[in-house]
Amino acid sequence: MRHSKSILTFLALSSIAPAQTAITLNGASGSVSHATARSTNGGLSIGLGFEVEYLVVGGGGGGGNGYDSGPGGGGGAGGLTQGSLSLGSGNHSVTVGAGGAGGGTPGVGGSGVNGGNSSFGDITMLGGGGGGASRGNGLAGGSGGGAGGRPLGGNRTGGGGTSGYGNDGGNNYGSFGGDPSISYGGSGGGGALSAGQSRTSTSASTNAGVWGEGITSSIDGTSRQYAFGGYGGYANFTSNGTNATIIGSGGAGASINQNGISRTGGSGSTGAVIVRYLGAAAGTGGTVSSSAVAGYTVHSFLTSGSSSLDLSGLNLNNRLGAVENGVISGSGDLTFTGPGTMTLNA
Repeated sequence: MRHSKSILTFLALSSIAPAQTAITLNGASGSVSHATARSTNGGLSIGLGFEVEYLVVGGGGGGGNGYDSGPGGGGGAGGLTQGSLSLGSGNHSVTVGAGGAGGGTPGVGGSGVNGGNSSFGDITMLGGGGGGASRGNGLAGGSGGGAGGRPLGGNRTGGGGTSGYGNDGGNNYGSFGGDPSISYGGSGGGGALSAGQSRTSTSASTNAGVWGEGITSSIDGTSRQYAFGGYGGYANFTSNGTNATIIGSGGAGASINQNGISRTGGSGSTGAVIVRYLGAAAGTGGTVSSSAVAGYTVHSFLTSGSSSLDLSGLNLNNRLGAVENGVISGSGDLTFTGPGTMTLNA
């Protein structure tokens, strides 16, 4: 009996089936081709989804003001993320964050303003942190703003970036022996790819803080730059900071070398939400193009404010379709869960 019992126990354990595999294939164009060999061992369930690709970037932070001999730090870039997901029919909310204003308050209290947040559905990217005012710290954000210049010595820190979506602003290490004529200028704001940098030189040609690098993407059919940090102000002449022109980027810090005078930091630039999917237009929202990228429809949201990607007229059963050219083999069940139509060619 003991021997029989052990055999029965072994058989029971060995009969446990592996978990069923469930996959969702992109069927957005109505005839998307796939070519992956698949196994039904243990069971295979295949469904179709309306897959979109997206880029979301928050508004850039404003540059810090300059006062006396303390330049402002550069604004941080808006947080940036890229990816893909499957959407259903209906309205999908979109918010594009505005760029933050440059700091302009005379004296030490004029840090740049953080950029506005951008979002696509549940995905939210923080606006960039404002650059530090003269003698001030940078502000935290999607990427952090750079620290302001400190002509009388003493360290100042860059603002923190949000992990995974941006980087820190550059720190500032004050001046040489308290001599304003050889002080460091403002430091650079963080970007989507790298942190802002501290001052390393006092020469006129290299005195701008090194900004954090952004990215280049062709998601809308044109190669564009996104989410660069603003550069810190110069320490050896006086001017307002320049406004950012690259999407989702930080404004420049003000340059200053004149006691008793204040200069304004540059403003950050507006963020963006860009969405594309295979096939003809399935809805409205933003600027819609079906010719910018071969085979895709692109929705570009580039103006600050709230709107939506409206797919309320999308009938998934009629729209979705896919062709599987890969071999599907095995001893388990194959289930198609829909919606739409799937063609098996192999």
